[in-house]
Amino acid sequence: MRGSLSLFFYTLFRRNGPLTALPSPSGNSNPVVWVAGQDVASVRAILNLSAKLDQIGISVTFLITAPDGVLEHFTSSDRIVLSPFPRERAKDANAFLNTWKPIMGFWVGGPLKPGLLFAAARQNVPMVLLNADDSIVDDVRGNFGRRAVAQSVRLFRMAFATNYVSGGICVRLGIPEVSVHVTGDLAEGSVALPCDNDELDALSGTISAREVWLAAQVPEDEIDLVLAAHETLRDTNRRLLLILNPETLGNSETQAIALAAKGWKVAIRSKGDEIKSQIQIYLVDKPFELGLWLRLAPISFLGGTFSAEKIGSDPRQAAALGSAVVHGPRTAPHRDSFDRMHSLTPPAATQVVSPDNLARAVAELLSPDVAAAQANSAWEFVSRGAELTDQLIELILEATELAEAENAGT
Repeated sequence: MRGSLSLFFYTLFRRNGPLTALPSPSGNSNPVVWVAGQDVASVRAILNLSAKLDQIGISVTFLITAPDGVLEHFTSSDRIVLSPFPRERAKDANAFLNTWKPIMGFWVGGPLKPGLLFAAARQNVPMVLLNADDSIVDDVRGNFGRRAVAQSVRLFRMAFATNYVSGGICVRLGIPEVSVHVTGDLAEGSVALPCDNDELDALSGTISAREVWLAAQVPEDEIDLVLAAHETLRDTNRRLLLILNPETLGNSETQAIALAAKGWKVAIRSKGDEIKSQIQIYLVDKPFELGLWLRLAPISFLGGTFSAEKIGSDPRQAAALGSAVVHGPRTAPHRDSFDRMHSLTPPAATQVVSPDNLARAVAELLSPDVAAAQANSAWEFVSRGAELTDQLIELILEATELAEAENAGT
């Protein structure tokens, strides 16, 4: 496909800046899906999509281009390659796509980069527009720029719009109406952490007569805060059990001795200790069991959200498993997820700022109606966009099968 006069002048006068070194393929044979992300939430949504593909045994490498301020929040891996956007001049855009040879591409939101989209069209890379809204025509100056953007919109094979107004914009700009779908935005979602179902059944029976709350992935400098809250709670609820999951595993006996010295009755998971009626704290210290405890506890305090030097827990993990989320004031690097959860009605998370505040929040959530309302709101948050995610998986599978058929024929 040849470009237009508008595209020529758009790229001619476009300020590209210095050419940034771009990553090269590592040599694995996975098909490549190119994703043009615009913000942290869109990249997280793609990481969630990648995890779901892994769960069903589909090996795809995602090449994610995004602004530098977004990329700094993530790390490349075997199946996730992070890259700055290439420049829009035809030489640079063509070289980028020739290097990676993506089987398809997703452009998540705006603004658009016509130079890259025309290069993808010239190389027959099918492109799909996600999170389509009025931002796709934002930040475009001059007649040539506006025309180039409008023409590049027509290159998308399909568009998923955030609302009907945005869908109408896509149709007016030239995407066939039959190819425009109103689905809402591509939400982050969450992949449910696994657990041993036999252990879940056994422990559910063991603690069924107790009220419990979980303090998950708690760093050393937050343990006293959790203990202070638990002591306050037990003043009025003597049977309340704290499931304490320290961030650092491997020194459970030392931790249990320290807790016992403070007067707590403790059982240790790795020792096979029973959760007897007099046990006040169950120290859970086996790796890869967080999914088990999030399923068992109706309330979860997320550790690392008070500590300045720690990376706080991802709230979507608890939300996906029906546990009401409680957290401290430090929410990076998941601030956008926490903010979205707090914006819901009712809020899908509770923020606390002190041990007394934590105790009050847990006490309130021990009411089944309150916990259920918050957990339901959280579930809606993480499950939003699940249908769109399934549709994208189908598109990737179709593109993978088509690429395999083409390779077999050559």
